[in-house]
Amino acid sequence: MTGYPRLLREVAKLYRAAGVPMLRVAAEILARFDTERPKLGSRSRKPVCRFAGAAIDAARKGPLKDIADAFAIVEPVSDWVQNPNYGGDKAGKGFLDNYGYVEFVGPNRAYESHELLVGFLMLGPDTLYPDHGHAAEEIYHVASGRAEWWRQGQEWRVEQPGTAIHHKPHQRHAMRAAGEPLLALYCWRGEIGTAARLSREPAKR
Repeated sequence: MTGYPRLLREVAKLYRAAGVPMLRVAAEILARFDTERPKLGSRSRKPVCRFAGAAIDAARKGPLKDIADAFAIVEPVSDWVQNPNYGGDKAGKGFLDNYGYVEFVGPNRAYESHELLVGFLMLGPDTLYPDHGHAAEEIYHVASGRAEWWRQGQEWRVEQPGTAIHHKPHQRHAMRAAGEPLLALYCWRGEIGTAARLSREPAKR
């Protein structure tokens, strides 16, 4: 699958150019992989996949267009998943119908790693990703979609495609897509084996 090596190279190039210590380390880790030998998944799908085409098409017109071009090739054969901590009535069916993510670097992913998680989050239009937190350090790059982002200690703000958004370990944060789907590339480093959990106190609106 030629799309995976291309996607890995484009993400590593973005991370090397970012000038952020965490992402420089991530780029070095990505460079170690045998790019021609990705492990293919089961092609699992989630309801949010109905927005994949529109989100990727929008991303292909933005600053992350080279990454979006590569993701467009692998998305149909990727495994879309959801955080098991959000199941049942914890996040609500409306959220679960409009939320999902693909990881291509991480434990049991296309490229095996216990140091990093790298993938794409997608939210459907007009969807709030509730206030949550996790032990890993995280950096998002907005690929497409107009959305508001909130971090503990800050106000809600609209972040444009191409913007990098940093979350410290255990820093609460939330996202709210507007009238179009949100697609965002993310990288976790540190305690990647502990999934995010919803916060008991909601983010201020």
